[in-house]
Amino acid sequence: MAEILKVSLDDCPTGLFWFGETLGFKSEYSRPKAEGDLIVGAQCDAYVVGSGEYFWGGTSDWRARAKLMVTPLDLDAQTADFWLNSLASPNSMTRKAPPMTETQDGPTYPETLTPALREVLGTMCFQCIGIAAALRASGEDIERRAEDEQAAVLHYLTRFALSHGDQWRTVAIADLEERKARAVLSPLPSFDDQAGAPSVTAEE
Repeated sequence: MAEILKVSLDDCPTGLFWFGETLGFKSEYSRPKAEGDLIVGAQCDAYVVGSGEYFWGGTSDWRARAKLMVTPLDLDAQTADFWLNSLASPNSMTRKAPPMTETQDGPTYPETLTPALREVLGTMCFQCIGIAAALRASGEDIERRAEDEQAAVLHYLTRFALSHGDQWRTVAIADLEERKARAVLSPLPSFDDQAGAPSVTAEE
């Protein structure tokens, strides 16, 4: 049985990690910590995926927090299933979106915020990682910066919110599953690791 890798929160690469039974996300950003006029260190930004709250791991001191031992998660196309399932929220309610005018290029953007758009545009940055990986594996050209992944995913999901209203999750999941099937059947390019980014290849 392979040994589970554990590193300190400070040494953990950007991305998802486990801490006990808590799924966390470490961003690429940090904030300087000062004592008087002297900068003595930096506190990485990390969050609890389930609630979005700032991750402290039961500590209240930034130095103790930095030493917490966590397990980095290697995110690739295979683990995108976790995020596909997160789209199908069991708490989602069936809502009827207001009608939208169809144009030659598709539905127009509504003047008022619809329930479907509120859900899509409220997607947090770390929730976009797996979906972006699935899109990238199917051939989409998406940079590996967090802001580029979020922009690509929001653009992708917004089309479904505009066209299908409260059914956007169902349609998005079906499209991602179809993309995943095509990726498995067709050879995919390998992506060079960049700053801890996963290498995505097709399944045999």
